[in-house]
Amino acid sequence: MKRIPYKAYSCTINNNHEVKSEAKKYVLFVSRETSLCRDEMWVSWYINQGCKGFINKPSNNVYEYYVEESSFMLLLQNMLDEMLHDWEEHINSYPQIKKKVINTAQEVAKSIKTKNNKLINSSFLKWVQEGHDYSTYIFGAWSVIYLVEPELIKIFPENIDLIMSLEKPIEFLKMQKSLLEKPIEETILKYGWLNVYSPNDAPYTIEEFQQMKKELNPADIKQQIKLFKKNQKECATFVRSIKDKEIQTKVKMVHAYAWLKTDRVDTWRIAMNHLRIFYDYLTTLVPGMTLQDACNLSVEETIKLLNGIKPDLENIKLRSAHKVIYYYHNNKIEVITDHNLIQDTAKVLEGKVKSNNELKGITACTGKARGRVKIINNSQDLGKIQEGDIFVARYTFPSFTPYMSKAAAIITDEGGLTSHAAIVSRELKKPCIVGVKLATKVLKDGDVVEVNATKGTVRIIKN
Repeated sequence: MKRIPYKAYSCTINNNHEVKSEAKKYVLFVSRETSLCRDEMWVSWYINQGCKGFINKPSNNVYEYYVEESSFMLLLQNMLDEMLHDWEEHINSYPQIKKKVINTAQEVAKSIKTKNNKLINSSFLKWVQEGHDYSTYIFGAWSVIYLVEPELIKIFPENIDLIMSLEKPIEFLKMQKSLLEKPIEETILKYGWLNVYSPNDAPYTIEEFQQMKKELNPADIKQQIKLFKKNQKECATFVRSIKDKEIQTKVKMVHAYAWLKTDRVDTWRIAMNHLRIFYDYLTTLVPGMTLQDACNLSVEETIKLLNGIKPDLENIKLRSAHKVIYYYHNNKIEVITDHNLIQDTAKVLEGKVKSNNELKGITACTGKARGRVKIINNSQDLGKIQEGDIFVARYTFPSFTPYMSKAAAIITDEGGLTSHAAIVSRELKKPCIVGVKLATKVLKDGDVVEVNATKGTVRIIKN
């Protein structure tokens, strides 16, 4: 996509009821545990590419992302057209752009030693621009998921597992291999960042890695690694057999993004981990401001703070407590703080969730299972999972994998056939249905359900 120089969005407190009426045009995109500093660059890129708006609403200690549907789908189609036009450039540029994102985040961390706010601000702005440009890959994955995967499922139903297979390990698997082969102290230095999603998240501890190591099955890790060369060879042969050049490119896209979809998030995790020292430094500039508060400053507020203008700390603390809605549009972020307006807007966004004894989604791994539902709204809920439970989540991350392995079946609101849940379920041979949309809202902890992943259905047996 065309490179657009980043310009900080104005961030204002505005309890304008316009957001409630506009919300009717929005649909749920994804849900994430997040912070403003993590989201703003890629949301602003999304708006700068012609999308009409973005609403970030709190829900159970995560934020639900809502997009204006028509402009969002147009963006994804435009991205797909560009990738089809020059796929080799898109995929071959990724390592270089990834490196820039990580390097500029490191430079911000190094600049803190100078205690010179002017130099720190300059480094921060370089990072913001690289993060903004990296959004091509953030949204490239969604173009593939929404527009390409469904087409290939229809064309190649017998080959879809091969097309969506990994041909190189994600970082989480590399970490697991390291735990088996090297001292934990060495592993934590290299992979501790895998637990970081925003700069206020702590890296993995030695104790967490020790527990993870106990639960690893060396034979499973060895088998997964052995499959990569096999997948690479078989997929390359399959791609060469396709005569239609556009379909051939689409197969390459899905296969590449099966790995890249996770790696692009891991790149962001590495950057967020480097930036912790920067946001720690910001807390020293405002008495009473925590690390989580600092991570909920906008780019504009961060620049002002480095120039001596302190933010409204009371408002920032509302953000940290998940008591605001962010409404991005017209090159600004409106922070909605009025409790009644937030509730009214949430009702409009969510619509009426219908009680239904049967839910449907996309089969990621076939099979059947019956068990008690455990709802995973965020990572803090993972401890609820026991052997034989039905794992029901909005989304999954690699760090969820040890808990997913205990489950009898996996259900997610989000995702396609290259989502983390889909890939892991096929590796674990667990029945899995993705893209169910409202599973975490319709189902409750303790519900007994029957999962028929072969048909893509979830039936409630007992509430």
